[in-house]
Amino acid sequence: MSQTLAISGSGTSGILFDKRLGTNLVAAALIGAGFWVSEPWNETLLNTGLFALSGAVTNWLAIYMLFERVPGLYGSGVIPLHFEAFKTNIHELIMHQFFNRENVEQFFAVRKVQNLFRILNKSLKR
Repeated sequence: MSQTLAISGSGTSGILFDKRLGTNLVAAALIGAGFWVSEPWNETLLNTGLFALSGAVTNWLAIYMLFERVPGLYGSGVIPLHFEAFKTNIHELIMHQFFNRENVEQFFAVRKVQNLFRILNKSLKR
């Protein structure tokens, strides 16, 4: 899934906007507002911005560590390391859960009944 949005305006071919940048800018604005706004709201805005920014950083690090090896960090690069096992297990899961004999027979039985209703409906309308 792409992290960019194409925004087309009047006469432009489209400006790319990174969704991560947008949420991080909102978090930074909340931090700034926490320092700027007076007493009843400053602490709430500051904490909201800090928590949002720290959550964005930890999410980025977690996703990065799934796909890239980081020297000295246990558990990093787990997807490339076990890619063949993931691929095999996902294939087995799909084949056993969705394409087992019972589900395929049920699918075609339902399609057969739908086709019969469609034919009957057409003949009754004539």
